[in-house]
Amino acid sequence: MSTDLEQHSQDVYLVAYTGTSKTLPVMRAPQARVIKKVTLMPLTAITGTTTNKSALTVYNGGPTGTGTTKIAEKDFVSGVNAAAGDDCDITLSTTLANTKLAAGDLVMVAWVEAGSGLDLPESHLQIDYCDGT
Repeated sequence: MSTDLEQHSQDVYLVAYTGTSKTLPVMRAPQARVIKKVTLMPLTAITGTTTNKSALTVYNGGPTGTGTTKIAEKDFVSGVNAAAGDDCDITLSTTLANTKLAAGDLVMVAWVEAGSGLDLPESHLQIDYCDGT
């Protein structure tokens, strides 16, 4: 099957999170898909810091949610910020195979803090994709 050139979006509401790490499923692919773009729009700003940072990772959890292939990631270190109410691109993997989902795969989102970390504010996550391979 080839890729359907029509792009679709999955919108996900992320509640504010103040713990050290959180992982949750946000989408199950009903058929093969290719992730084209991931954006995060936080309700309040995220200001990166090197010592007490956080990272947002979107990965392919496979059919059971246990897979670990990174689709996209943003490490909020010093100088890497996300403005309140603005879309912040989450960097896609440069390996095309990592952006492909098989039918039944779960897309997982992880927020992981280092040191005392940064809290995840209430946010909107958008995953843009095309159906096919």
